[in-house]
Amino acid sequence: MCRTFEREINKHYGSFNPDGLEKYWGDRNKENTKEALLLIDSILHDLKRDVKNRLDVSFGEDNIEAYAPKEVVLNLTNKVTNYNYNKPKSQYRGVWDFINFKDLQAILIYGTNWTEVFDKKFIFPIDKKGNKKETTQWLIDLHIISNKIEHSSTITLEKFEFVKSVYIWLKNLLKETNKVYS
Repeated sequence: MCRTFEREINKHYGSFNPDGLEKYWGDRNKENTKEALLLIDSILHDLKRDVKNRLDVSFGEDNIEAYAPKEVVLNLTNKVTNYNYNKPKSQYRGVWDFINFKDLQAILIYGTNWTEVFDKKFIFPIDKKGNKKETTQWLIDLHIISNKIEHSSTITLEKFEFVKSVYIWLKNLLKETNKVYS
């Protein structure tokens, strides 16, 4: 808590720079970045599993053409083909191995998926108002944060807190869903 106050004072009075302040926040950012990557991976994994299960029930297994926009299908099919080219079948990967947050948003809001398959389920609490694209903006935000970390290996405290809040919300949401479907 003390270092937080010191940082705030330092922002306004640059001459105030206690020993170890910069190192503390640098180390803290590295830890936040590592944790954010783990949380993002977990969010993506859990979300893909839940979304795929719901879509498989509604449209049949591995029937991506029935529930995803054409551009997403073509992009994913291209990624799968390029990855699997000249690899033994034991190393093949499928479409769901390449789906990212942006693809998930496109699938969630495609056609009647939002109302008929997901029942407007994935509305993050801070995004309760708006159309289906606006209420799933958190997926695009995670996509942007994930890409930024990949390229710069850093995350702001604000973005880290956002990732943590999505992680906690989604874990609770999926835990409740699993109770209903068990």
